[in-house]
Amino acid sequence: MNPETQTSLKVAMRKIIHSSQIKPEAVEVIVSGLQNSEISAEDWEDLFNREGANIAIKQKVYSPQLIRLITLRALVLPKTLPEFLGWLEIQPGKKVNQNQIVCLQFQQTIKELFPREKVLESIGYLLPSLLNGKISPDGLSWLLQKGDNSIWSYAQEQFIHNIKYDLLLIGDHHPKSKENISHQTSFKFGSQVWNQLITSWQDIKKGNYKCQQYRPLAQFCEQLQEYDLAAYFYQISNSKVGKKLFVQLCLLKNCESPVVFGLTIQKRKPPIDVIINVLNQDVDMKILYVAPISLLILGSGWFVGSRTWHSYINTSEAKEYLCKQSVNGRDCSVIVFDGKDHYSFQDIQTAITKVVDEVWQGKQKSKLKSKVKNSNMQEKITRTLPLILADKTLKYKDLQLSTGKIEPKIERQWIIAVYNYQLKHKLQKKITPQKGEECKGSNIFGLCLLGEKVKKISIDYSPLEKRLKADINKVMTLTAINEAMEKRYWSATKYAINTIILTTIKNNNLDNNPDSNPEKNKSAISDPKPSAEGESIKLPEEQTLTKDLIFELILKNLDVKQYKSIKYGDFNTDKIQQTHKRRIAQSIYKFQESQKNPQPTGYLDYKSADFGELKRKISEQLPISNTPL
Repeated sequence: MNPETQTSLKVAMRKIIHSSQIKPEAVEVIVSGLQNSEISAEDWEDLFNREGANIAIKQKVYSPQLIRLITLRALVLPKTLPEFLGWLEIQPGKKVNQNQIVCLQFQQTIKELFPREKVLESIGYLLPSLLNGKISPDGLSWLLQKGDNSIWSYAQEQFIHNIKYDLLLIGDHHPKSKENISHQTSFKFGSQVWNQLITSWQDIKKGNYKCQQYRPLAQFCEQLQEYDLAAYFYQISNSKVGKKLFVQLCLLKNCESPVVFGLTIQKRKPPIDVIINVLNQDVDMKILYVAPISLLILGSGWFVGSRTWHSYINTSEAKEYLCKQSVNGRDCSVIVFDGKDHYSFQDIQTAITKVVDEVWQGKQKSKLKSKVKNSNMQEKITRTLPLILADKTLKYKDLQLSTGKIEPKIERQWIIAVYNYQLKHKLQKKITPQKGEECKGSNIFGLCLLGEKVKKISIDYSPLEKRLKADINKVMTLTAINEAMEKRYWSATKYAINTIILTTIKNNNLDNNPDSNPEKNKSAISDPKPSAEGESIKLPEEQTLTKDLIFELILKNLDVKQYKSIKYGDFNTDKIQQTHKRRIAQSIYKFQESQKNPQPTGYLDYKSADFGELKRKISEQLPISNTPL
C-alpha cells in the first residue's frame, strides 16, 4: 500500500469514527480501498491498530469513537467478528447496554452506504466461529437480528439459506456416494464444517450417534424461530427434540412425524410421558424400563422437581387443544368447556370413584382382613391416579366431596387431566340420546324454568373406566414388583425358596452324603423370620448338586423365563443380577395371580398359601435324578 492511499484511508476512517454525522464520501473511500487488491488484510489491520483497535479489544476500553472503530473493523475484516462480539459482551437475558446502543446507531447510519455484497461475505466466517465456540448463539442472534438498526441483518436470510442448501446436498447425495460427497459437492460453508455430520450420517439417522458440536447452531436457529433447522440440529446433537419445539415443528409441517432434510425428528419425552406410553406395552417391557422410574415417583411423593411437572402440564395436548377452541385462543387462562368431547367434572366423579371402588373391592377378597391393610390398599390405588393422569396436583379426596364444595380451579384441573388422558388413548366420549326431557338447571317447586329443559342423554363411561382400571392395575403391579426386589422382601423370598429346597431334601431322603449332619438341615429350616436388614441365610454346604436341581425345578414351576441362566449360588448372594431378580419377582407375582390371590406381592412369604402350593407342586414332582432339568 502506497503512502498516499494509506493517508486517504486514515483520514476517511477518522471522519467516520469521530463524527456522529457520517459523510458518504468518507465511506466511499473505505469501499474503494476494499476493492483495491493492493491493500492486504494486514494493511487494514495495521490501519485499525494505529487508531487504537487492538488496545480497545485487549483492555476492554469503550468510548463512542472506539465502538464505531471496532464496528467498522468488523465490516472491513469479517474474520474479526468473534472479537467484535466478545468485546461488546452480548449476554442472554440482559438488556442492551449503552455500548451496544451506540454500535446499533452507528450501524443504522452506515447501513445504506456500505455495500451489501461486502456484508454478505462475512457469512463464511460466522458458522465456523459459532461451532468452535468463538461466537455464542446469543451473540450471533444479536448480530443477525432483523430490523432497521443492524447492518448484518442483510446476511440473516442468506445465512439460513446457505445452511439449508448444504443440508439438502447432504440428504440428497449421501446415500449415493458417502465416501466422495465432501469432495464432489460444493458446499456454501465448505465441507469441513459438515464433515462430522457427513461421516456419521447413517448412525445419526439411527439415533446411535450424537454430533454435539452442532448444538450451538440448534440454539441459534431456535432463537431465530427457524423451527425446522432448530429441530434438525437438536436431533443430531441430542438425538431428541424438546416437546415445545416439536409441537411448533408439527404445526409448521402439519404432520405428526416431521422429516427435515431426510432426518426423522423424534420428540424427547419427560419421564412421566415415558411411563404413560409404556403402560400400553407388554409387562416385560414395562417392568424393564418403567418400574425404576415409577418407584422413584411413587416413593418421593409422586415427583421430584415441580418445575418440570409445571412445564409438562402447561404444554399438554389437552390444554393446547382447549386453548385453541376457546373464545380467545391466545389466552390459555380462558378455556371454554362445552362438554361435547370431554367429560364434565360430575362425569369424572362418577367414573373414577366407581373404578377405584371396583379395584378396591377386588382387593378386599384377600384372606388378610386387617382394616389397616385394606385402608393401605385403597390409598395405594388412589395414589396411582396422579401418575396415570399426569398431574401431581390431583387429589382423590376432591372427587369424594359434593359438587358445591369444590373450587372451580380444582374441577378444571381434573377436566384437563382426564381430557389429556382421553386424547392420549383415543377414548371418545359416547353420548346416547334417550327418550324424554330433563331439567338442566334449578327447578322451583318441582317446575323447570323456561329454556332449562333438555333432551335426556346417556353417557357411556365404559371406555374410560376400562382403561383406567387396566392402568391402575398395571402401575400397582410395577410398584409391587419393585418392592419385592427390595432387600427386606427379597430376603423373605430367598428364605422361602431355601426352605422348600431343604424341606424337600429332608422329606425325600435326597441326602447323598452319609456324613451330613441332620441337625444342620433342621436348623436351616427353622423359623428365623427374615429381618428388615435382610441378613444372609446360612445354609449347609452339602447336597450342592441336589439343591441346584431343586432350585431349577422351583424356577421352572414359577415359569421364570430363561431360568437356567440363574444360578443357585448367585441367588443366595448379592451377586445376583437385577434382571434375574426382576424375572423371579415378576414370575412370583404371576404365580400368585394364578392362585387367585387378590393381593399379589411379587415375593414369597413362607407362611402364605402361595408358598404352600409351590411347596406341594415341588414335592409331587419328586423324586428326581441328579441330572440337569
